[in-house]
Amino acid sequence: MPYLKTETISHTCRKSGISDSVVVKISVNAKGQFYTNCPDILRDSVKSVVDGSEFYFGHRGETVQLFASSLDRLVEGIRASIKTLLSPEVTERIVIRYNIESHVSFAEAPGGQIFPNAGYPGAEWPSLESKEQLYGGHHATNPSKNGYSLVIGAKAFRKVTYRYGKSEKVKYEYYTETEDAQRLNDWTSFSLPESAGEIAYTDEAARFFHNLMLGMAELSRKIQYFAGDQDKLLSVIESQQALLPQ
Repeated sequence: MPYLKTETISHTCRKSGISDSVVVKISVNAKGQFYTNCPDILRDSVKSVVDGSEFYFGHRGETVQLFASSLDRLVEGIRASIKTLLSPEVTERIVIRYNIESHVSFAEAPGGQIFPNAGYPGAEWPSLESKEQLYGGHHATNPSKNGYSLVIGAKAFRKVTYRYGKSEKVKYEYYTETEDAQRLNDWTSFSLPESAGEIAYTDEAARFFHNLMLGMAELSRKIQYFAGDQDKLLSVIESQQALLPQ
């Protein structure tokens, strides 16, 4: 099907950090519907135009297409999405993103004493509704792989949110403008999952997570002393050295 119209729009938006050219080609299908392959740069802003209107999305493979009932309506929608792109609502927050995982399985007595399993007198597994999931939900059919582990990671970010009507896009930039934030972000060589938790930044929170990770490092150093070296392991066993708090 030949193109009906081609438009090239050059623009620079300092507020959103976007500087690019948009080429929009409009076609009409056998049903008389006008459509365009939506440029990547417009995918966020065009959603605000489509929502609750006579426009609608379609897909052709990985390509997102925007449809309208008339040529003028489609051009109007494209221009509206470009206008939205050029003037998004931008908000900034300083946050700490964190991830805490516990992959440990144990039973408890009513007084809080920990047992290896529920076969001990008075010991019960944490309930499914509450504590068990905090420890990774590990049981006979979902064992913790390779042993028990505790995962802790946190970083300080400047969270920048670009809102295009009802659509939004979020970017995270490292925040190091305070001594505590810098020290927290000095911990490296790990990544956070997309499901990481998020709280507002405070220096107290940054120190808290820094100290948690420092504790992990100190524990790791103790354990790594004999990891992979059986002679050192036997020496530690014979000395009855306590590696963890009793």
